[in-house]
Amino acid sequence: MKVVQRRLEPVLVSFLVAAKMTHARPDNFYIKYVRTGRLKPVLNGKRRSECYFSLEDVEEIINLTEQTITASKVAAICKTNESCIHKLTVAGELKPISGPNVDGFGHNLYLRTDVERFHAEREAFKGKRANEGGASRYGRPAGPKRQPVRNKIESRLRQLIKRWSAKTRNQPITGTHDSPHVAHDHSVER
Repeated sequence: MKVVQRRLEPVLVSFLVAAKMTHARPDNFYIKYVRTGRLKPVLNGKRRSECYFSLEDVEEIINLTEQTITASKVAAICKTNESCIHKLTVAGELKPISGPNVDGFGHNLYLRTDVERFHAEREAFKGKRANEGGASRYGRPAGPKRQPVRNKIESRLRQLIKRWSAKTRNQPITGTHDSPHVAHDHSVER
């Protein structure tokens, strides 16, 4: 008996079917998945409606969509605002799996499991600090604000202030009243 191996072709779905599977309007589906390169057509037609995608790829996108959340949902889970989520992302505390600095997608997307783990760690830290009698602040240690420019020029500022305070009270700090650059009208009587 001879065994014949056939090459399995992927199951294809049309553009409109793929859009319906992802619960997206066709234009939004195109912008969100096709134009960004997240989903590549297996057969490319002249029009969008003539494009076909691998069913496996579409199901993978659906699975990923169910596991990811936007920054606003992350903020709701962490009980904070979106600007804080942005700061945590820039600081590397939260890592998006998709976004402008990851794959060029317009918005950061985070894995729900990563966010839930981060939130649990954050709440545990706050609880531990509260039990120890400390502040429940999470992130950078509390303390004075950093002032790198002031720290760099502080010694010179102190030197100038000391020199200025040593001068007599009636003497101006810069220049004198009889400076050649200052025009005086001596004809007017005082």
